[in-house]
Amino acid sequence: MFRSTDHRIMKLLAFITILSSIVYSQTGTISGKILGKTGNEILTGANVIVEGTRFGATADLDGNYSIKNLPIGKYNLKFTYISYNPLRVESVEVKSGETTRIDVALESSAQTMQEVVVTAEALQNSDASLVKNQKNSLDIIDGISGDMISKTNSSDGTDVLKKMTGVTISDGKFAYIRGVGDRYNNTLLNGANLPSTEPEKKSFSYDIFPANLIESIITSKTFSPDKPADFSGGLVQIKTIEFPDKFFVNFGMSSSYNTFGTGKDALTYSGGRRWLANDDGTRSLPSIVPSGKLLSNDPAFLQEVGRSFSNKWATEKTSLPVNSSLNLSFGDKYNLFEDHILGYIASVTYSNSNESQEIERNNYTFDGPRYEYSGNNYRNSVMMGGLLNFSYRIGLNNKISLKNLYNQNADDEVTHYSGPYYYNPDFRDQTSLRYVTRNLFSTQLIGEHFVELLNGLKIEWNANFAQSERDEPDARRYLYSKPLDEEQPLRFQLDQSLATRYFGKLLDKNKGVSLDLTFTPFEDPSLPSIKTGFAIDFKDRIFDARSFGFKNKPGGNFAKKDSILMGSVDEIFVSENFAPNFIEITEITKPSDSYVSSQNVTGTYVALDFTLLDNIKVNTGVRYEYSKQDLSSKSLTNADVKISPEYHDVLPAITLTWQPTNNMNVRAAFSKTLARPEFRELAPFSYYDFIQNEIVQGNVDLKDL
Repeated sequence: MFRSTDHRIMKLLAFITILSSIVYSQTGTISGKILGKTGNEILTGANVIVEGTRFGATADLDGNYSIKNLPIGKYNLKFTYISYNPLRVESVEVKSGETTRIDVALESSAQTMQEVVVTAEALQNSDASLVKNQKNSLDIIDGISGDMISKTNSSDGTDVLKKMTGVTISDGKFAYIRGVGDRYNNTLLNGANLPSTEPEKKSFSYDIFPANLIESIITSKTFSPDKPADFSGGLVQIKTIEFPDKFFVNFGMSSSYNTFGTGKDALTYSGGRRWLANDDGTRSLPSIVPSGKLLSNDPAFLQEVGRSFSNKWATEKTSLPVNSSLNLSFGDKYNLFEDHILGYIASVTYSNSNESQEIERNNYTFDGPRYEYSGNNYRNSVMMGGLLNFSYRIGLNNKISLKNLYNQNADDEVTHYSGPYYYNPDFRDQTSLRYVTRNLFSTQLIGEHFVELLNGLKIEWNANFAQSERDEPDARRYLYSKPLDEEQPLRFQLDQSLATRYFGKLLDKNKGVSLDLTFTPFEDPSLPSIKTGFAIDFKDRIFDARSFGFKNKPGGNFAKKDSILMGSVDEIFVSENFAPNFIEITEITKPSDSYVSSQNVTGTYVALDFTLLDNIKVNTGVRYEYSKQDLSSKSLTNADVKISPEYHDVLPAITLTWQPTNNMNVRAAFSKTLARPEFRELAPFSYYDFIQNEIVQGNVDLKDL
């Protein structure tokens, strides 16, 4: 009897379970984002109801809403928000187990119009949402969304920027915006300043950002007072991914083939690990070299130092392999208790790529050509990155995020070019071996809050720290030459300015805090909304470089020495040639090759946003920035160099947006920005740029413009 009863109960439970799963599987979800149409405002607290049902939702701090467990079918949605006209969306289809995305933009009630009716059956993805953001933005912007990035073969931030209008990539990693060089652009990561990855110039290497860690990239072509003013070309705003709607794990791997490079001949050299994007110590300065002071002039000691350096100078032929990449990401969110959601996302990525670039360097004067060089640059780039983000949402109106990013990348380059040098005159064959590692660590604590004051007060704050390191160990360059138009073998030029080894280290640290308040103090929506706030940024840099040259000591057997100098470079720098009458190493480090610097920038602003004549949107305001820079170094004569310039800048901006039709915007903008001298531009340090074939030196008299 009990067995029969148990059997019937089990059948009943199975039937109920199957019935429940069938019923549950016959439901779907409607989700999306609610914005203000004119200014692209996020309408936190906006309501959406499903007409004729008990279903509905309220937009959260980011303007997102989600209506779950809707039975399949077609519904009409109604969106409402105070001071905005209601919006009705008809015939929204809900499919079993799927999410139908409906993003909407509400019209301000200051513009008299009939109730809007939209018929929607197709999905509106985030790419369309980004286009809408561009249309409704107060600034002139261009952007690319995470969905679009995932559909391309982009491996890093540089590849993403290549696909954006008005952006040109230089040297494989630096961005020119509107034709303006990287020196006059700026970069924000999740709203915070980032340190430069280059010691020689104000540039940022976007290849350090793996593409799968990017949620969006937006470039602003105009200045608005709520952003830093230190740019004139464009402002690149990178946003990393946040926590997902549900648990996910993604793994990807790819390979790419380039008809201009893959499988083609290239040059490389032996010595040192490459695949982990850091040096294994092979390229490090030998321990015999004293730190903190120059080499002594003792001949015996110099011979010992010369022999201690690795004899890895010669290049060898290879073929460029295919490019490859791997990435793994996962995340989830948890409902801790009522209206409290904790989410996380973690990601790691690895890529290994190769490229070949042709080089031409010609210099002409009124008297004729000075030199005409041509050759190639071969580069292997390895990148490893990781991201760990946490977000904690409290109700609809509060969100706190902790965003962490670490990236390590390395470029291993061989540059070779040759050609006539007419001033001497001779034929020159020049080679450079260069290995550069960069790493960036960034952590940010970000808060967003919405308070029912002043018709809705939005509070945004950001506390951030970033550290960037750059190491260039054992960069080598050398030159062979022969008389021009003579059939003679090439001869190695054993000169301390032509055969060199260079070691450079850079450490940048950025710390900053910011606070932004957005509110509408007036009941009349035609009157201005106000945004105000401040930002404080501190930057510190330590830079140190050492250079060594090799020279030919007089005396000895000239014929034997000359025969050796016509051989391969690895045969020249064998240990026995560091002898009293042959090769001697000498330190050519200058007193100006090291500097310490710091910078403090404090900015505050106020901006107004209002509608004029129904179809003209005005965004105007002013930003004040105080900046102070301190730099300590040495001159070529070993005299102290100390500078501490201070600046007070008032920076106005106004943007007018005329909307003659719903499908057209005409924008005009006026603003004043500035170009603040970088540490490298102020420091008296000079260096030889092998690829550009020129000497670059700073100027302590540069001013803030």
